[in-house]
Amino acid sequence: MKKLYVNKINVKRGKGDSISNIQFELNSLQALLMYLRIYGQQAANNEDNTLQVLGAQMLEAADLFGKYISKLNFTLKNESYTIDYIVTVKISEDKNTIEQTVLNTLKYEAVQTVIEEFIIKPLQADALQNQPKKPHKQSRAYAKTVAKIVGRDTSQPSLFSLPMEELQKAIETQKKTETGLPFKDKLSKNVGVLGNILLQYHQDFNFEKDKDGYTSITNLSALAEELHTDTKELKYYLLYLGGYQYPSITYYEEEKEIGLQLAKLFEVEFIYKRKGKDEIIDKNNLIQSDTIQLLINTPIKRIRIKPSQQFLKDLEGKKGQALGYVNVNDNFVALCLGLSDYAYKLLSYSYTNKPTYTITESKLLENLGLTAAMKKQGPTKLRQQLEAAFKELEKEGHFKKYTLPFNTDYKIPAGAEDKYTWLYGDKFINHQDFKEKVAVEYVDFNDKNITLEARIKAYKAYLSNKRAYTPNHLQNAANKYFKDELDAAKK
Repeated sequence: MKKLYVNKINVKRGKGDSISNIQFELNSLQALLMYLRIYGQQAANNEDNTLQVLGAQMLEAADLFGKYISKLNFTLKNESYTIDYIVTVKISEDKNTIEQTVLNTLKYEAVQTVIEEFIIKPLQADALQNQPKKPHKQSRAYAKTVAKIVGRDTSQPSLFSLPMEELQKAIETQKKTETGLPFKDKLSKNVGVLGNILLQYHQDFNFEKDKDGYTSITNLSALAEELHTDTKELKYYLLYLGGYQYPSITYYEEEKEIGLQLAKLFEVEFIYKRKGKDEIIDKNNLIQSDTIQLLINTPIKRIRIKPSQQFLKDLEGKKGQALGYVNVNDNFVALCLGLSDYAYKLLSYSYTNKPTYTITESKLLENLGLTAAMKKQGPTKLRQQLEAAFKELEKEGHFKKYTLPFNTDYKIPAGAEDKYTWLYGDKFINHQDFKEKVAVEYVDFNDKNITLEARIKAYKAYLSNKRAYTPNHLQNAANKYFKDELDAAKK
């Protein structure tokens, strides 16, 4: 029988008012009876007559089902569900009458509401959560950038760890470009992962984009929770991501070369309520002492985010103009969050290349931004850290196998090749080399010579290949995309 998980049931623990959150595992019948009794009692005790009637229905149903139903199961199919149950009666009771009473009670409005809210919705959420993970795109340029610059920034103090009285001086002395914009050499891993998440959000149809290509995010708490932090720390991450320039991997179209330039990784605007109107702290006014104080102490209404032009070109897959993208699944962000800094850097660099790859140590260190660290720390310590990163990614299931050029003393034997090799699998990365070559009929959903019905179907299939969407989300997205043609068809 399908099991339900009922979370955060508040119970008193010992003496006093100490509250604990306990997770119970219930089958469908137990869950239904529990919710009917809890909400039935609450409604029955309400002063509102309508609620009292509904409460009486729920309590009546709980008593009836608890007495006569021995097994209950809910089956989901598309947007509807069916209820299967077994009625058990005593020999002296009229089975037909009781079965009809149970059926009629299941149709009570109050009972149906409880079933839909507390049984069906959790089942639907569970079904959606356990769907095969659909891919989204990660920019190769962004991955190469974070592989190179993620690390501890020991040369520049963190503005956000300083007392406010020291902040102004730190801002005045921070490194700036000729344009007056501050820049940093390093980026923390969590800020790097935030960028991965924002690239994912940029492709998600649940987040609307305005005419300028900015994605609006209103639920900062949900974003902070995804990063395993709080909203205050999230604001710091956003300031680091959008307020500074960093050494960024870019593609020079004319020379067909990959290079490095100082650039902002994301454009970020903070919109908040002040004196009865919306005000904006934009991308050019982020790192000011009064601005930082305002952002930390004032609730944000929403933020507007847009990736850099290089990353946008990557996601669009413009051949000859960008480095392109790699499809990753929805487990990817969770993987990144749990990794050490070195493992995150190695992951980011590895998936920008083919699954089977060979590289010399000097080239690997250059791409991971560790050439200076090798000179400062020495090869033994750095190779220990690299070996730990390889082992970490193998344990997580990214690397299937790898070879390291050094021996147990972390030395490369005389005359040996100083090459690292690896093979990564498809647990997190959906590289095109993993795909079977299957002929699929191509339908251009923008071609108005094709029937509208066929184009809508093709558009839904296009969305489904990008992410896991419910049928309602797919239909709503299609209705929005083809709105003008659908409206014209109705006339």
